[in-house]
Amino acid sequence: MENDSIISMNKALSRINGLYQKWFQTRTLNSYLIQTLNALFMEPDLTQKEISDKYQIPRQTVNNAIQALKKEGYVELLQNENDKRWKKILFTEKGRKYAEETVLPLLTLDQKIAKRMGKTKYHQFITLLQEYGDSLEHEIVESRETSHEKR
Repeated sequence: MENDSIISMNKALSRINGLYQKWFQTRTLNSYLIQTLNALFMEPDLTQKEISDKYQIPRQTVNNAIQALKKEGYVELLQNENDKRWKKILFTEKGRKYAEETVLPLLTLDQKIAKRMGKTKYHQFITLLQEYGDSLEHEIVESRETSHEKR
């Protein structure tokens, strides 16, 4: 693979991340908080561990975001009677309104991007991103195993 292609890919990913960061900043939002809020809004039954695993956000960061949302009265945590370690995260009425005001503009933004790209290209883009993420994860795991073997 040519270095120019790798450089171009890195620039493209950095640009996308930077543009989202700018969008978050105009709304005075922390990116991990919005990612956690988005995850809860889109997939309401996720646990903190599942949010961390699915969205690759450090567990402590997810916990901090949940605690900040709880402190503001946006979520409440209900303990599972069968497993005391697991807590269901529920939006309060105030939290549901906040999530809608926060997440829906982001969804609208992404819908506009999808429309601009066209359905086929957008689905190809998602598929390629997922494949890239899977390959990256594989390489990271493999490099950890290799480095542990060398010790």
